Amino acid sequence: MSGKAETKTPREPSVDRGGLIALLAGTAIIAWSGILVRFLDVGPLAGAAWRMGLAVPALAVWAKAAGRARAGAPRLWPAAVPLILAGLAFAVDVDSFHFAIFGIKVANATFIGNVAPILTVIGGALFFAKNPPWRVWLALMLALVGAWVMAGMAAPARVGAGDAFALAAATASTPPIS
Repeated sequence: MSGKAETKTPREPSVDRGGLIALLAGTAIIAWSGILVRFLDVGPLAGAAWRMGLAVPALAVWAKAAGRARAGAPRLWPAAVPLILAGLAFAVDVDSFHFAIFGIKVANATFIGNVAPILTVIGGALFFAKNPPWRVWLALMLALVGAWVMAGMAAPARVGAGDAFALAAATASTPPIS
């Protein structure tokens, strides 16, 4: 030993380029999805069914590739009920979102349909006694005031069926808190 203390140089944080590209692509797809749904020649439920059905080939390829990496087949029966409930919640989310898009402005439907993080925090506090710090509550209140301003300061005076469907979509996509 030379008597000098060894100093470790901090590593630069690495960026997962594939993940970043997937994040940007997903954001662009979500941003345009409501507008593209408006151009459909079918109704809201048929459009939602087509959107889910067109994803099946990509999901099948992904499942096949993920299955090769595992040594044994997973046992799905213990998780069957939660998987079915998650699938039903997803179907309610997509169908409600499509009805909302046809009922109100695309921007409002998308915004209201994506308030799931706010609902998650409120649900965690109400049902599971998971109270976040006061800063989180302040941020949520500011977000809701911002939503009210974006809605033209008309809510809740003019809440229609489209708004209710958008809120149903957000509620259905709120993850369970354990």
